[in-house]
Amino acid sequence: MNEYITFSESKKFKIAILIKDADMVKTNLLKHYVEPLVKLGLSKDDIIVFPLSYDGRKKPNVKTIKSTYDDILPKLSAIGVTHVLCCDSDYFKTLARVRKTPPYHGYAIPVMYPEESETTTILCSNYVSLFYQPTNQGLIDTALKTLTDSINGTYREPGNIIHSASYPDNTGDIKRALKDLHQYPELSCDIETFSLKIDEAGLGSISFAWDEYNGIAFAIEHDNPCSADIIYIKDYLIEFFSTYTGKLTYHGGAFDLKVLIYELWMDNIDDTVGLLKGLDILTKNIDDTMIIAYLATNTTAGNKLSLKELSQKFTGNYAQENIKNIILIPQPQLLSYNLTDCLATNWVKNKYYPILINNKQEKIYKEIYLPAMKMLIQTELTGFALDMDEVLEAEKTLNNFIWMNQQILDNSPYINNFKRWLQHTHRVVANAKLKKKVKPYSDFPLEFNAGSSKQVGQFLHEFMNLNVIDTTDTGLPATGNDALNKLMHQADEETTKILNAIMDITSAEKIVNTFIKAFKERSILHSDGLYYLHGNFKLGGTVSSRISSNSPNLMNLPSTSIYAKTIKKCFISPPGQILVGSDFNALESRISALLTKDPMFESVYTQGFDSHALNSYFYFKDQMPDIVKELDGYFD
Repeated sequence: MNEYITFSESKKFKIAILIKDADMVKTNLLKHYVEPLVKLGLSKDDIIVFPLSYDGRKKPNVKTIKSTYDDILPKLSAIGVTHVLCCDSDYFKTLARVRKTPPYHGYAIPVMYPEESETTTILCSNYVSLFYQPTNQGLIDTALKTLTDSINGTYREPGNIIHSASYPDNTGDIKRALKDLHQYPELSCDIETFSLKIDEAGLGSISFAWDEYNGIAFAIEHDNPCSADIIYIKDYLIEFFSTYTGKLTYHGGAFDLKVLIYELWMDNIDDTVGLLKGLDILTKNIDDTMIIAYLATNTTAGNKLSLKELSQKFTGNYAQENIKNIILIPQPQLLSYNLTDCLATNWVKNKYYPILINNKQEKIYKEIYLPAMKMLIQTELTGFALDMDEVLEAEKTLNNFIWMNQQILDNSPYINNFKRWLQHTHRVVANAKLKKKVKPYSDFPLEFNAGSSKQVGQFLHEFMNLNVIDTTDTGLPATGNDALNKLMHQADEETTKILNAIMDITSAEKIVNTFIKAFKERSILHSDGLYYLHGNFKLGGTVSSRISSNSPNLMNLPSTSIYAKTIKKCFISPPGQILVGSDFNALESRISALLTKDPMFESVYTQGFDSHALNSYFYFKDQMPDIVKELDGYFD
């Protein structure tokens, strides 16, 4: 492998491109980085490329990253490099000392490793990613432009997009500001809340913007001690939303609209009349940029739909560290943040709606996605009734199941011997660091945690010497249930009991911590005496177009495992109502038949063939001589 790559005979360089060692291919580097930089006015004589070691792993660890930098950085200094184009997110985090990379696209920032220097680094995508994520070309273009501007002295940090803003701070000014908004045929709208739970969310602040640079924002309940003012402001908002005839655009509007309906129109969580009235008013003429961006960018590789990531090139890194608790944010900062969300929403719409149209997705958007969003908002506000007694009984049953399997581990001679081995190992490592003092065994507890992937890996592959079959991205032995199942053929009877116990414990703990916990903590008591779970559904949350869900994930409730019946018993129908379940028969197969026009797929629905038998016959004709001869040639 090349120690470095250059594109001239020069001995001094301004720009160093750092990229994964396996991707040091000169022709590709020329095509994706060097030639575009030359077109932007830079010289290829100033460019040198160095490899970033992965040490044979899927992902570089911190030790490898620091070792590589300790080798490379002195060389960069010696040859006069002033700018580093880092084409690896893990390496960039260390070089710039940042926790996350997405907010830093388009930024030119100082190199911070091993200490702050005058060298500038820019985050860039690896050209290899274009194979599975073509939209990353935009990130590469942004990085190359940022690099060029920084070298030429014309770089401006992304953001600072608010050209004019109004922050009315009393009921009279707020009323007049809302009245003035009627002059605009389109507005974006965004709210800030105190919680993601509907009955605790409240309305901290709200903002409206009529283009990408100008708008208003005002507080409602944030730092507002006067309850009378809050009532007046909410009344003004009801009047505005009820009379505004233009289009309102949201990003992830299902949440904003749900909170607005609950806070402005519903007297309580059971107020169905208020729910339906608010729902009709707020969804009469809307757009949602999250859905727009989803339809415009969706690929089999997936996409990122957060407003911060979609608009980062325009807004820069404007995130508020305490946004999960807006009480901690001073009101001027909160209102500026709130308004920036609105401006970003308009920018995202202007960027992605034309793409949606060009991709012929507008009809799907208007006739399927927007109506579905309205239906999901009503579903979320209505909720799903729970039998809390069954929830508590399920928790008890699962905890007993966990305890029983823990007894298997506690009574296993293999596990007890491993505990002593682990205790000894920890003691040896700790005492090796001491000069005179020796720590006794009592300083190191005898324990085995079935939920610790490190301890499970040590037990299986260091203590029991089982072969490693699967590894994680970091190269460590995989210890998930799939990996443990694959180890069964290497295990004796006692080890098999241990593997089953570990899998049962981790699976049951996941059900308890994911679902039972959410059923107890996130459900709301209604007037009928039942607790209701108000889920959070998301359109565009999956590559396949299926609806996603969170807090809890209601789309991923166990359906066929040993826990399915226990969890399903927690859901009941309210008094006087019937709970009905339905499922579309082979929906994906029907869609495939319609899209591909494949005669075999279509025949399942036009000729009445059994799909499983037909597929088997189609692929394994020679192994099924008894299948009727009439099908021969049918699909040729």
